[in-house]
Amino acid sequence: MIKNNFLYVCVIVGLFFTGCEKDSPASIEEETQEFTGRSTWKIIQQDILDQSCTSCHMVGTSFAEQSDLILTADVAYSQLINRVPHNQVAIDDGLKLVGTEGLPSLYKSYLSAQSSSDR
Repeated sequence: MIKNNFLYVCVIVGLFFTGCEKDSPASIEEETQEFTGRSTWKIIQQDILDQSCTSCHMVGTSFAEQSDLILTADVAYSQLINRVPHNQVAIDDGLKLVGTEGLPSLYKSYLSAQSSSDR
């Protein structure tokens, strides 16, 4: 009997605290924006691409011409998302530069493979 009462109390207390939690954001994107004031893409562009990539991958550079990849803020998204890389081995492996399927895309991402091999 005591075990049953204890169980009921735990369930009621758990429901009470669960019901009093702040409404969670609808998505990771909203949570990131709420925390940082910037969208996930803006963080990627400003903190990664602008800092490490755009000096070589801008219009007119040999890297941009060789890779067929411009990473300046005005075109980087369309240049990366769901786009086939300019590399035959990667194409044969079915890779995309960056996919939109969440974690499964990471394993099919040429950009992720390249950045991992640079370390």
